[in-house]
Amino acid sequence: MESLRELDRAIFLFFNGTIHREWLNPVFWILTTTGLGYVQVLLSLPLTRWKQMRPLFWRIVCAVLLGLLVHIPKRLLPRDRPTNWDQTITTPDELIFGHSFPSGHATTAFGVATVIAIWAWKADTKWLSLSVFAWAALVGISRIYRGVHWPSDVLAGCLMGIAAGAIVHWIWQKPTTESA
Repeated sequence: MESLRELDRAIFLFFNGTIHREWLNPVFWILTTTGLGYVQVLLSLPLTRWKQMRPLFWRIVCAVLLGLLVHIPKRLLPRDRPTNWDQTITTPDELIFGHSFPSGHATTAFGVATVIAIWAWKADTKWLSLSVFAWAALVGISRIYRGVHWPSDVLAGCLMGIAAGAIVHWIWQKPTTESA
């Protein structure tokens, strides 16, 4: 268990310390902001303009809402954020003192990415599927870079988000056979 904590710290220090640069801060701030559920809903709102895209918009909304369940483990597993760690070693860009496990930004980003990726894959735009997962991964990395989450928080959020997106897809699937 201690070796996992050390791995968590080493990965954290790489993103928060080694690659941390002043000129990258605005980039990672933008990425972090796109990981907020309400921002994801607002950015996808133009989809409602086209009737055939409205179901995708509502799936995104549902994935974001399902991602709010992330607050249950945050209450049950009171893990300190890196912000509460030794700030002589870390470079926090946000001072958040609530619990960190799992990452809510990663949960909603991967939930939305899963919903869009499934839709895009079926629409034969596989490049979009890969692109949204790359975006979600960058949102997760931004949380580590900004000093507010451990890598394991992001990994847990990633898994929860993929599960949320898969659940939304499963709920919204139309039956393939007609029952008599």
